[in-house]
Amino acid sequence: MSISDYLRLARRYLVILICVPLALGVAGLLSARSQAKVYRSTAQVLLRPNDPNERVGTSGATGTEILNADRIVQAQADIAKGPTVRKAAADKLGTVTEQELQKSLVVSPATNSNILSISADDVDPQRAAALANGVAAAFIENRRLSAVTGLESAIADLDEKVAESQRQISELAKAQSDPSKAAQLDTAQLQYRSLSDRRLQLAVDKDLKKGEAELIASASPADQPISPKPARSALLGAVVGLLIVAGAILLKDRLDTRLRSREDAEETSGLATLAEVPFDRDADKGALRIAAEDDPDGLVAEAIRSLRVSLRFLGLEEPVKVILVTSAQPDDGKSTVSANLAHSYAESGARTLLVSADLRRPHVERLSALSAERGLVELFDEMASAREQGRQDRNPRVRERVLIGAAGITNYCHDDVPNLWVLPAGQRVANPVEILGSAVAKEFFDRAAEEFDVVIIDSPPVLAVADAVVLSQFVDGVLVVTSLHKTQRPALARAIEVLRNGQANVLGLVLNRVGGTSGYGYSYGFGYSQGYTYSAPRRSSGFGAFGAFARRVTDRRRSNSGSGRRAA
Repeated sequence: MSISDYLRLARRYLVILICVPLALGVAGLLSARSQAKVYRSTAQVLLRPNDPNERVGTSGATGTEILNADRIVQAQADIAKGPTVRKAAADKLGTVTEQELQKSLVVSPATNSNILSISADDVDPQRAAALANGVAAAFIENRRLSAVTGLESAIADLDEKVAESQRQISELAKAQSDPSKAAQLDTAQLQYRSLSDRRLQLAVDKDLKKGEAELIASASPADQPISPKPARSALLGAVVGLLIVAGAILLKDRLDTRLRSREDAEETSGLATLAEVPFDRDADKGALRIAAEDDPDGLVAEAIRSLRVSLRFLGLEEPVKVILVTSAQPDDGKSTVSANLAHSYAESGARTLLVSADLRRPHVERLSALSAERGLVELFDEMASAREQGRQDRNPRVRERVLIGAAGITNYCHDDVPNLWVLPAGQRVANPVEILGSAVAKEFFDRAAEEFDVVIIDSPPVLAVADAVVLSQFVDGVLVVTSLHKTQRPALARAIEVLRNGQANVLGLVLNRVGGTSGYGYSYGFGYSQGYTYSAPRRSSGFGAFGAFARRVTDRRRSNSGSGRRAA
């Protein structure tokens, strides 16, 4: 997707993109303000090597011990938040249990340092400071006791060695006359003095031992709570809401296969766009209106004129007189385009015939006050009868006269508008495909092309039924009407493929409802055996002298036998 596509989505869903994050931000703010304030106080303890186990390596010839700070501090952090220190602190404080202390205690070693931070959280800042200082004191005492215990164990070992050395000296003193014993006595006395000095040194260390842990910063009551933070909660809620809405919009857009733009339609179909018809609110409500009469200077009327000019340019080398108007699927507005295009041709002075070849759901009749009892189907009946009579009559002149009489197309048309004749579909039949694909249909369109300058045919959608493909063999070109933000890309691609497989000359696309998203309410969900009911819309939209809509045709039932006889 390009940046313009993202901007288009943002404009389309601007209200949601603003309201949802704002609502979640307000919810986060209110939730934060309803929570109790929690304060945190922190005490810092400086650690030093406490015993030989906490000293690693040497610094060359000096032999100075190097402290592995990270390892020692991390180990001491685990001890500080362990059960032994917690229990000692709880017993000393007397106002908190070990379990409560565990929930509020936070111990964090400083990176690349031998400083340990001991923090406590509580709704009372004074109590939080007391808890942190209590745990720090308990940890220092625990570390001191741990060191003292080690020294006491070492002193006990030295006491045993000193006692053993004394016994050895006593035994050697009894045998001073022996020269060899005298040397051993000197060695034993020297060892005794060394052990005694070492024991004395450990005893002094034990008395002076403080655990090599120093409280360098005691905890004090905090002025500001660490939670809740209304501003942060509101910002977080707004960001989360924006991410959720943006993700949902992008997912919906990815799953949406409707045509979004002219480029999208042309890329999907491989056809050029001959005209872009703007969104017409009145037509979108179901009214089949003529824009050139209601608003001659409007955008819709200009778009139809642009389509007419484009078709004339396409017919410079090879005339395009008979034009089939169809669509990929229902509700794309093909009938509106057909009627407006026919009116535009008539307005330019061309003798124009508008044929309603949608024998299933005719819409063009809504433009004419002419009764739908007589129309294309009845004309085909007359032509078929004339063909049969001509074959039976051996007199060529009689046969020619009969056939010419049968070609009186205008007898079935409404012609109140100058240069424009409208031929309704007529009564319903059970086999539209067979009728529209018959030799009579071919003869009709050939005669219509001779009698009129332009013939516009309104047909059913390509993917709904096969009527449009059958009719495409009798016309000079096919116009495919698509509706932006409604026609599905797979449907358009399939419709173009079906037309091309039928050797149709597809002239190009007409983009309808540019800037709109609504539908026309077109449907093909009916069955012949169950009859058909059609009700004209309440709102009238005229064709000038054509008047309002056709009279309603209700409950028309045709048996299969009767329909078959008419088709014959």
